[in-house]
Amino acid sequence: MSGLHWRRALVIGLGGSGVDACRLLRAKGVEVRATDRASREQLAYRLAELPPEVEVHLGEVGPEVLADVDGVVVSPGVPPSAPLVQEARRRGLEVIPEVELAFRFAGSTPIIGVTGSNGKSTVTELLGLVLKTAGFKVAVGANLGPAASGMVLRGGWEVMVWELSSFQLELTQSLRPRVAVFLNLSPDHLDRHGSMEAYRQAKARIFAFQTPEDHAVINQDDPQVASLATRAQRHSFSLRCQDAEACFDGTHLMLQGRVLMARQALPL
Repeated sequence: MSGLHWRRALVIGLGGSGVDACRLLRAKGVEVRATDRASREQLAYRLAELPPEVEVHLGEVGPEVLADVDGVVVSPGVPPSAPLVQEARRRGLEVIPEVELAFRFAGSTPIIGVTGSNGKSTVTELLGLVLKTAGFKVAVGANLGPAASGMVLRGGWEVMVWELSSFQLELTQSLRPRVAVFLNLSPDHLDRHGSMEAYRQAKARIFAFQTPEDHAVINQDDPQVASLATRAQRHSFSLRCQDAEACFDGTHLMLQGRVLMARQALPL
């Protein structure tokens, strides 16, 4: 899926990702209305970054901000249970997260998505460094650093590496990383998701729209991750070398049964 068929959008939440969503939408010719519960004083520096045409509503707002809106973009800090989000869905409006918006305007630029409860920032940064060293023009961000919409707005990338949280993934409708990495799962954000299974399923949406042409990289040592289904080509990693494609046997990094690197060679 690419682009949007909206004339007017509502953006809920004016943090960094919300502001970049407004900027991207305006650049694509969409009229934008935006709302945030914070005051003008609290958001002064963010408001200064908005295009002047954006219609801003601050503080407590009601369903009137949904009037004549074709779709809603939700910032990560806004839960699906928020009354305004619930009302938008009740009205049949399309509700998408900011990363979904960015994906729809990313064109043919491949995306590597990384999720997990622990280590995803480190892996995202390392992947970006590897790609940059290999000569690619790469953007790194989303949950980490620059918002996905800002990266897409800037453009010119050969590949983008996005750290993706459960908050960003839970409302996705078409987000398709060419490579999706799920590192691990441990209890977190249960106040928002309500249960471990709901949290797991939110993160599992990183695989939801992949095709057999794509790649899913899965931690074989974590049963909650290893048991997830995916239509993509499956690649496993392990710290125990039990039939995993990539593993560490205590002495060497192994890839497909062959020694890739000795432990002593790792500058860690």
